Amino acid sequence: MATLRFDDRYPLRAITPIALSSYARSAGWDKVGTYWEYSDVYSGEGRPEIIVPRTDILDDYAMAVSDLIDVFARILERDEISIYRDLTVADSDVMRVRAIDADPDGLPFEKSYAMLNHTRGMLTSAANSLDDDRPAYPTTASGIVADYLHRIRLGHTERGSFALVLVSATIPPRLEGSLPDGEDGEVSIERRVAERLAQSLSAARSAAERAASGDTAAFNQVTASGVSANLCESIAGLIESVTAFDVSFSWAMTRPTEANRGPVSFAVGDAPLLKEAARIFRIREPERNQRLYGFIYRLARPQTDIAGTIGLKTSVAKNERSVTAILSDRDYMRAVEAHKAGDMVALEGDLERGRRWHLHNARLVEVIQAPPLPNLLEEPTHSDY
Repeated sequence: MATLRFDDRYPLRAITPIALSSYARSAGWDKVGTYWEYSDVYSGEGRPEIIVPRTDILDDYAMAVSDLIDVFARILERDEISIYRDLTVADSDVMRVRAIDADPDGLPFEKSYAMLNHTRGMLTSAANSLDDDRPAYPTTASGIVADYLHRIRLGHTERGSFALVLVSATIPPRLEGSLPDGEDGEVSIERRVAERLAQSLSAARSAAERAASGDTAAFNQVTASGVSANLCESIAGLIESVTAFDVSFSWAMTRPTEANRGPVSFAVGDAPLLKEAARIFRIREPERNQRLYGFIYRLARPQTDIAGTIGLKTSVAKNERSVTAILSDRDYMRAVEAHKAGDMVALEGDLERGRRWHLHNARLVEVIQAPPLPNLLEEPTHSDY
């Protein structure tokens, strides 16, 4: 059993009091009392009593942590180094992206960089999909997503394997009494993104298997689980970088969850399906803030509705298209008048292509009056030359 020699490589004050108490409870100890002003007494069946500090401002905090690591290692029959590593992330969510059957000497630099870049893509996709299920997202990270990525850190890798260990910021424990009954409040974005990624990877794994067996609609059914073009492209990119990989999760002991732990695996045979799914997702994603000019050829509004539906004959990339749009009451009435007068209209919205084209969030922004027809009954004018 490896013994941990505490020196500059193993800073004991990096282990938080929350991590110590959470780890003790998960390992079979329960709080049974207090010890002086800043510590608690823990005990458990077949477990010796231990003193767990509640704060790290104590002068002998590092020594107390060292003593606890020694007890945990002896009782759990594990080496002190692995206990130390567990404690450093006991209050964080950890995602581990592991290259399967990687060369024990490591990966070439370019492949390592690609692995890191595509892993970032998976995290960005999960963060983007938290409150907005879409087939595809912009490649640039929004402010909230960029801030989240800034707080994720790389953890220590394990000897004998090549894996990216991504550690979240501290996940606080659930506090009771400050919210109305039945309301848990919104957990941190770190936990939400990790759970979302675990969900979307499992959904992508299942969709790939169903698609391989002939279910052509498999990927259409998983966008609500966070599967997007961005996620599929990132997974396919990881496959091309390392041939095969898996992703597993360990959840912060400070806030237990039933979310999937994995591992979820992908290999070479999945790449073509994921690339094709990404291509279809990209086609399905509406083009934002498009302006279309054309003539209205259809009007429809049920008597009980305020909004109305119009059909617009327009040109997109020099091809004639029929596009359906739903307009507000005010815009619909303007569309009716424009149709009666034979006027062209300009609509703005998000254009969705497909067998039937739709303009979502449509607004009528301009009515372009048709030029007056010449009066053929008037005598023609003559010019002298």
